[in-house]
Amino acid sequence: MPAERAVLLERGAGLSPRELRELAATEEGERRVRALLTAPAPGPLDVVPLDASAMDQLLDALGEDNRAALAARHLDLDVLRRMCAIPEGLAFVRALVAPPALVTYPEVLPDRPQPPATGRRVATAWLLVVAGALAGVALCMGISALIGGAAFLVGIIYLIFGLTILFLKVPETRGQSPAAGLVALAFSVLMVVASFSVSDWYLAVRGVPEHVTVVPPAHYRERGGDVPVCQVRYADGSVRRVATNDAGCAQHDVGSRTTVMTDPAGWFAPHLGTAADLNLAETGSVAGAAGALLVIAPLSVVVMAAADRRRRGTRGDA
Repeated sequence: MPAERAVLLERGAGLSPRELRELAATEEGERRVRALLTAPAPGPLDVVPLDASAMDQLLDALGEDNRAALAARHLDLDVLRRMCAIPEGLAFVRALVAPPALVTYPEVLPDRPQPPATGRRVATAWLLVVAGALAGVALCMGISALIGGAAFLVGIIYLIFGLTILFLKVPETRGQSPAAGLVALAFSVLMVVASFSVSDWYLAVRGVPEHVTVVPPAHYRERGGDVPVCQVRYADGSVRRVATNDAGCAQHDVGSRTTVMTDPAGWFAPHLGTAADLNLAETGSVAGAAGALLVIAPLSVVVMAAADRRRRGTRGDA
């Protein structure tokens, strides 16, 4: 160590060569000592002493645990105060109390650049939405054969998770939000019709009319009451409940003969009456209107997006 630097540290900071060796016993202390010894010697104007108040604030930032650890290495408060009188010692003390550097991240990450909303990209995105909606309707129709009207709940889950993901992939264009709402409405209507009326549609296509005998209704407990359910006996002696409640059976006396539409595969319960008695006109009209809305709403957005692109191209040429 240069003689003038040793004298400076010993006189201004109270650190003799022996104390410096003790301080350098640890890896961190050795780094501090090297910083003190290799820093350029201060000139007369480099010394900016701290007043008593500023020095107390600086030392208070050390905390009790750090003070005890420094005192064990012969760096008590009196020594630290003397160190603050020279630039090297002041830099050393400030390094002790300096908090670690914090890495900050932006609260909101920048959005990824989206590819341009080309005509093909817009049309493809909406085509996937329509295809996904039709797939959901088909799912409700298939499940309704197993769980009946409860398939409506499956459709709601599909709408929340399945179609929402497809909606998020649609590029931003004029009329996008209203079209998405209309598609969701059309899908909901189709989902209700598919869940509660698929048996009528199926029996109208695959059902077979058979003559049966009305037998006493079965009784089920539902919502705290006794609900009668109509039953019929086939020619082979088997008894099956029909798809209507006691309101349908009230028109027929027990033991009378009537006609039912029967599913040969056994997926759906028999329906009282012939194919003409199936409720196809109303449900067909509702399903047709919802299906048209499901197609027209996305198609209008695609047409408007194409018109907007042509308009921008015309302005650019001008």
